This record gives sequence, structure tokens and C-alpha cells, in this order.
Amino acid sequence: MQRIVSASVLLLIAFLVTRYLPPVAFFVMILAFVAVGVLEFCRLAGRRGFTPQFLPALGGSVLVIYSFLEPRLNVLEVLALVIVVLPLLSLLRRDDMDAKFGNLVMTIFPVIFLGLLMGYVVGLRMAPGEDGHDLPFLLLLVVAASDTGAYYGGRSLGRRLLAPHLSPKKTWEGLLLGSASGVLAAFICRAWFMHRLDPADCVILGVLLSVIGCAGDLVESSLKRWAGAKDSSTFIPGHGGVLDRIDALLFAAPVLFYYHDQFMKGIAS
Repeated sequence: MQRIVSASVLLLIAFLVTRYLPPVAFFVMILAFVAVGVLEFCRLAGRRGFTPQFLPALGGSVLVIYSFLEPRLNVLEVLALVIVVLPLLSLLRRDDMDAKFGNLVMTIFPVIFLGLLMGYVVGLRMAPGEDGHDLPFLLLLVVAASDTGAYYGGRSLGRRLLAPHLSPKKTWEGLLLGSASGVLAAFICRAWFMHRLDPADCVILGVLLSVIGCAGDLVESSLKRWAGAKDSSTFIPGHGGVLDRIDALLFAAPVLFYYHDQFMKGIAS
């Protein structure tokens, strides 16, 4: 029950910010999650003996995400600038030479894993017209429904393990039920607020976002296994940390962004 309550509160906050506040407010909301996520990653890396630079990693992530908000900036140019600057900053540290490269990699990784991928969520909010209001919430609802369906479906019906070496509780049955829940959520979005979605879009996006979201979850699970941690933190009751909550979004957001760009952009609102 705590898991459902936490997810419902987060969805309500996201809905209100997305629908009724300007893009900069959405940008700030995303930054709040990313800041906690970067801190969680640094702590996970610390469990393996690395010491990433939290402030440079956070600053680089902020710049990359901001490039999705500001149309005059080019995302790749900003990302390249950050990747050039961070190694220079690492030279100022008195790390042991054996640890210096590892610490640098652990500083750059969250910029790409969190900054770049969460930037696509802001990119969805910056889509023109009603799409900018609808796409982020479509993403959140489909991913949340898929996660919930996979979690409870896997617990009740799961028999065949999906990736036991990464996540001992994920099953093929859970993935199937999660995908079905994602499709159902997409059709609900179509009936509720995004009437311009075709039925084919609902099926494709429901399955695609569910499967790629599950892949993101497995990547984050491997990260926790690497660090020897059960959860990234206890920040969100019933869900663990921010990384545990947004892992599916990290992978699903770019997929929806490019699907919209290639197949939905010409659809009238």
C-alpha cells in the first residue's frame, strides 16, 4: 500500500506541475530528482571505494538538462563541453594516480546516465502545443502502470525468472503483465487527454515503453548489485531511492521523444 500511495503522490505532483506551471517549473522539479539521484550514485560508488566529485557531476548534469530547456543551446555541444571540463577539474584533486581515472569515470557517468537521459523528459515538456503538456504525463502514466503491473503480476503469477543474476524477483510473466498494463495506460491517456493518439500508437508505445523501462530497471539493479546495496537509498517510502524510482524513465524518455519526433510530430493537436 505504501508503494501505491507514494507513486500516487508523485504522479499528482507531476501532473499539476506539467499541466499548470511553465516549463521552467518542470525543469526545477526534474533537477530536484536529479540532484538526489547524483548523490545516491556517488554514495553507491563510494561503497566500491571511488570518490566521485558530487558538485561537478551535479553541475554538469544541470547544464546538460538545461540545454533541453533552452532552444538556443545544442545538447551535444553542451555535453561535449562538460566532458572536456570534468577531466580538467579532476587534475585539481590530489587523488592517488591509481584512483584518479576511476574517480573521473564515476564523475562523468551520472552526467550521462542522469543528466542526458533525464534531459529527454524536459525535452518532452518542451514539445510544441499541447504535446508539451501531454507527453510527459503520458510517459509517467505508462511507465508507472507498467511498473505496477509487473510488480504485482510478477509476485502473484511469476514463475520464470527474467534475469536472476541481476534481479531475483523479475519474471517473464511480470514483464508480460507489465506490458499489458502499459498498453492499457496508453489507451486511458488516449481517452482522457491525448485523443490524437492512434490505437496503434497506444499498443506500440505501451509495449515499447514497458520493455525499455524494464531494461532500465535491470541496468539500475546491476548498479546496485555492483555496489552491494539493496536500494539506492530510502528517500521514497515503499520505493527505495530516486534512482529506484526513475530508472525506467531514464530509458523510456528518449524512446518516447524520438517516437514523437518521427511518427507523431505532424499530428494536429
